[in-house]
Amino acid sequence: MQDNGLAYRLALGVAKKQTNQKAHGHYPAPIRAIEALRAGMLGSAQAGFTAESCAVAELAEHPVTTELMRLFFLREDSKTPPRDLTLPIRPDSISNAAVIGAGQMGAGIARLLAERGIWVRLKDVKPEFVARGIGTIRKLTNSEVRRRRMTELQAQTLFDHLSPTTDYRGLRHAEIVIEAVLEEIPIKQQVFRELADATSPSTVLATNTSSLLVRDIAAGVPHPERVVGLHFFNPPHQMPLVEVVRTDQTSPEALATALALVQRIGKTPVVVRDCAGFLVNRLLTPYLNEVGYLLAEGAAPMDIERAAIGFGFPMGPIELTELVGIDVAAHVAENMHRAYGSHMQPAGIWGRLQELRRERKTGSEKLIEQTWRGRRLNPFFRHALAQVRKGNGGHAQAFTQEVLIQRLVYPIINEAARCLDEGIVERPEHIDLAMVFGTGFAPFRGGPLRYADHVEVASIVETLDRFAADHPRLAPCEAIRRLAATNQTFLEPVPKAPSAAVAC
Repeated sequence: MQDNGLAYRLALGVAKKQTNQKAHGHYPAPIRAIEALRAGMLGSAQAGFTAESCAVAELAEHPVTTELMRLFFLREDSKTPPRDLTLPIRPDSISNAAVIGAGQMGAGIARLLAERGIWVRLKDVKPEFVARGIGTIRKLTNSEVRRRRMTELQAQTLFDHLSPTTDYRGLRHAEIVIEAVLEEIPIKQQVFRELADATSPSTVLATNTSSLLVRDIAAGVPHPERVVGLHFFNPPHQMPLVEVVRTDQTSPEALATALALVQRIGKTPVVVRDCAGFLVNRLLTPYLNEVGYLLAEGAAPMDIERAAIGFGFPMGPIELTELVGIDVAAHVAENMHRAYGSHMQPAGIWGRLQELRRERKTGSEKLIEQTWRGRRLNPFFRHALAQVRKGNGGHAQAFTQEVLIQRLVYPIINEAARCLDEGIVERPEHIDLAMVFGTGFAPFRGGPLRYADHVEVASIVETLDRFAADHPRLAPCEAIRRLAATNQTFLEPVPKAPSAAVAC
């Protein structure tokens, strides 16, 4: 393409269009980079260098740069142990581990450990279950090799570190065992009782539960102080966050070992206190609940999706609900309702939609389809939604994007205030880190608490009070009311954007 101005313009135009489609205008740096290329390719080398210098100077003080740098330092700071943990975190101390349960999550966790050079026993109750787990690992690893993200030698070394089994032999040498079986308390308690007999007294026993209380799982273990939660997010090879869950009985040694493992495999740990849903799922539940209420009230599904993506979420909440699984999301929502009461009452619309799906035998159809014209509502979903609304006496109505965002995001902030008040995390910054790395909450906004401070807490409380007149579940909690009443922020004051652009 040398000296071909038309080709340059075409390539740069395509690059800019693709960048805008992915970044939705939230990240200025890629566009400025393209503009610097344009100046150099269509002008002169000096013009390109000047444009680059100007872009760097201006972007260095841009609010998005500030938020992304803050998240980077928060991630680095996550390697620092909690204030009350005086033991050192030694990632190199983890050399042997085991994973119980060779399903999708268990296999993914075992692969992560083996890839980092940890010797792993992968156990399940039947040979075919173990074989399926190894097959899952092989499929993912082969894909990585094809994409040249891993060499053949690295892949072979990974499998050399895996040892499939159907019994508990060889677990006494493990520094840590991670349970990843079905989300049912009796099954998990039985596994932990068996692990207590099969492992060394110093072996840390970790559960990957996402919705059960760690203390309930540890109830039948002779030494519950060695039990922790390690909540990996799905898929574990892609999601950077791991919630490290401590109970009131968890020993410093067990916590230090769990943190060492998370650091060893290159993940970002956030230490949380044991509670229903831990941190991320607890904050995500009111967000997903509110989608159901908005749909029942007449909000257009695609308006909700566009509002969430426009705000900065990687996908809309309806697509996320379907990705998680409507039945799974409904089950988690019921657990949260039992644990926290009326403000977590789930919307009934999802259960009714699932009933209609089963009646029409359309369970495999997606609620939102991708067509050559773009994303659109599945005709079944449109018809079913109309039926559900008719049954509730509702009808389609328009919501502004601002109201949709307030209904979706403000409940997250409200619940975050409760978590801080209960001491679920040590620092408010951990909430921002967990939500960005665990859910994809708009990184350029810095996280829900950073966003709340930007909007102003008093404004959020006023809006929630207005919503609560019709929807009592949205009433502001006492913790966020106290902040608003004293004109406080969750975090340090938000830096102001530069008053004037750098002259170039």
